[in-house]
Amino acid sequence: LTDGAVTTQLTTDVSATGTTIVVANWKSLANNDYLLLGNFGEPTAEIVKIGAAPTTTSVTVGALAFDHYADTPITVVPFNLVQFFRYATLVDANTVDITAGQLGSDANIDCSESYTKYSDSTNSTGYAYIRFKNTTTTKYSEFSIGVSYEGNVYNSVEEITNEGCAMVGVEAGSEYAKEQQLMSDANEAQNIILKRQDWSFELVANDTSLTSTENEYKYALSGLTSAMKYPDSKQGIMNVKFGSKILKYIDWQDFEENFEDASVTTLASDAAAAATSITLTDSYEFAESGTCYLGTNTITYTANAEATGVLSGIPASGTGSVVTAGTAGDNVWQGLTPGVPEQYSIFNGYIYLDVPVESDEAGKKIKLKYLKTIDRFDDFSDTCAIPFYDAISKYVAYKIEVRRGNFEIAAGYKKQFEEIVAINMDAYKIPTMEALEYYNFGFESTGTTNNNTE
Repeated sequence: LTDGAVTTQLTTDVSATGTTIVVANWKSLANNDYLLLGNFGEPTAEIVKIGAAPTTTSVTVGALAFDHYADTPITVVPFNLVQFFRYATLVDANTVDITAGQLGSDANIDCSESYTKYSDSTNSTGYAYIRFKNTTTTKYSEFSIGVSYEGNVYNSVEEITNEGCAMVGVEAGSEYAKEQQLMSDANEAQNIILKRQDWSFELVANDTSLTSTENEYKYALSGLTSAMKYPDSKQGIMNVKFGSKILKYIDWQDFEENFEDASVTTLASDAAAAATSITLTDSYEFAESGTCYLGTNTITYTANAEATGVLSGIPASGTGSVVTAGTAGDNVWQGLTPGVPEQYSIFNGYIYLDVPVESDEAGKKIKLKYLKTIDRFDDFSDTCAIPFYDAISKYVAYKIEVRRGNFEIAAGYKKQFEEIVAINMDAYKIPTMEALEYYNFGFESTGTTNNNTE
């Protein structure tokens, strides 16, 4: 409430019940402004409203509750009330309407404490939210993040940063440990750790979220359970399986060469069983006559009208006919027969199989073992995926001491952070031996007998 606020101070003492204060600088003050006399957490701190537009150093205010002395700091604050809310789930309350869950009435900000408190005797689960209100303008602050009624778990950002604050004897939310600063500190520490090496806790052992479909060879990696640490690259992929079979990786250039004579398009409209013609989205790359593959059908045709995409001269029955109907959007291939994949490549956000999946194999999972991206923290209820999260607490302590100017003490906490990370680098190292092939996560070894990882 006080960050970047207009400030001044009393120049003379004023008694409780007084309605006029004398200030050092009145020109930045306006009628209906709310003034904090003293500092939050002081027993006699209070908020009063200016009652008339100031024209001199003597400013009219609402009746004071306490005596105040010359040099007492005065801060213009944007709000004078606080509202408490409960919602069943963790949401962004700035985009989800939670106002029906207000707890009690609007409350005056308790200036004598660092925080204004509310005790909910009805609910024991859910999430608490607050926002501030200006009585005169009826303007509101943004909502706070949700805080669990049951408390956050031991490895939550809240617990980790609180531990860092406790190490250096400051309270979360105080001058050198603002919430935004603590969140930034935690993310900074996590980034440093994740860049040191590839970690076993980043490994997704068996992601089965990609399902093969008939005649398809291209699958979006965005369909994986987690985003990849190294997108558009084999680095970070330990293996790929089609069903239970491990696929061999080939680089994109070699992969494209394998598809040199292959063409693929889609049906522009449904193809009925026994149809003597089918319409493709684009038939310019298809031969004037020949064979193409649609689902389980091996179709022969005698004419290709490129301007309309129509393949005609298809027998109504027997060999080369449309036995099973196709649906608009189904893939149609030429020059490459659907089959069982043996190889794969990665390009531009997709995993590509070396053949379109034949009908009998469709539905099998494309299973990946890969390194995932660890999400940034954006809420104090977020949990830390790093097992040695105590390192992050040390880093938070280090950053607080830097902000306080205690550089020698800060260096000690930074050293402890580095030591914890170093100790755990071996403990959480990625395994690099897979079957009979050696990988340094994504790159095959050129040696055949040297198993060193250095």
